[in-house]
Amino acid sequence: MTKSSASVRSSLRSAAVPWAVSRVVIVAAMLVARWRAGSSPLSHAGAAARAAQGVGAWDAGWYRAIALHGYASLGEQSTRFFPVWPGMLRGLHLLGVPVLWSMAIATSLLWLGALVAIDRLGSAAGLSGTVRSTSLWLIALWPGAIATVLGYAEPLLVLLVACSLALVLGAGDRASTWSWRWVVAGALGGVAAATRPVGILLVLPFALEAWRQRPRGAAALGSRLVGIGGPVIGLGSYLAWCRHQFGDALLPLRIQTQATHHGGLTNPVSGLVGDVRLALDHHLSDALHLPFVLIAILLCILAFRRVALSLAVYSAAVVVVALSGHNLDSFERYVLAAPGVFFAGATLLANRTLKVVILVGLGGALFAYSALALGNVVVP
Repeated sequence: MTKSSASVRSSLRSAAVPWAVSRVVIVAAMLVARWRAGSSPLSHAGAAARAAQGVGAWDAGWYRAIALHGYASLGEQSTRFFPVWPGMLRGLHLLGVPVLWSMAIATSLLWLGALVAIDRLGSAAGLSGTVRSTSLWLIALWPGAIATVLGYAEPLLVLLVACSLALVLGAGDRASTWSWRWVVAGALGGVAAATRPVGILLVLPFALEAWRQRPRGAAALGSRLVGIGGPVIGLGSYLAWCRHQFGDALLPLRIQTQATHHGGLTNPVSGLVGDVRLALDHHLSDALHLPFVLIAILLCILAFRRVALSLAVYSAAVVVVALSGHNLDSFERYVLAAPGVFFAGATLLANRTLKVVILVGLGGALFAYSALALGNVVVP
């Protein structure tokens, strides 16, 4: 057994239990939401229908429709869902696998792979095994992890992000030669940017690592430029297709920033102040998001002291983008793509008792958030 395969096996062992526990918590919440949809005092119009949708609920319904019918028949609104994930589902559908089955199976398998990749990323960043193991529990039980059971693109996105960053952080000993690590990282970053728009933010850590490693020679510099350009090419390719198909290259971004979705980009600070006011005015959805917003912000700040600078910058950029809309819908899901947040949090949990208390509380939050999302109360 080679050293690399042994490392992957070790990471798989570390990831397996938190992955399985998160599956149990979320599926239990889905069953409870379906059972109580018709009788709970929290229910309202549409709750029963939402709970009955299961893995196809919320935005997963769009991904399913795109996989089955394509963008053209669904119109402009469908373009805010980037093509790699529904393309994978469509490929499996053409092989005879029903789309809902593909969603249920692929999301969980991709999420297991993502947790393994996060552990390898932590190793490349020089973090201890204890910190890496704790970070896997934190991200697996984070409320946004409901998206790893629903048919969302996040499991694929996080897998691509973690793999590409692990390759880049581990390329420092090849600073004087052409590095295939950078080329592969750029390709993965390109696929990430065509999976979810936040994938373009990988340009930031890629550029920082290229600068930190100070490549010597044209070959080394060229491989790093290829890597940095990968996310740009990935996003640009999809936007170019949108221009060809719909006559507007920025259409996906315009649709996403409509008031009925994430809202137009705004100052994150003023937007957060507005959300606090709404929460104080008894807006349940905003009130539910605010504790996790505060946690993410504090951990982003801590990340600049506890993890590699490139990881801290990238994670902070993800959180800033998540806070830059006119609402906090899906905030917890966005944070899944910011591994530095969870690495930083794990460094605070050296005490075993504290760690158990936090993880149990987080598991309860995941259960409650998942049940509320399937009860049509919060947007996952």
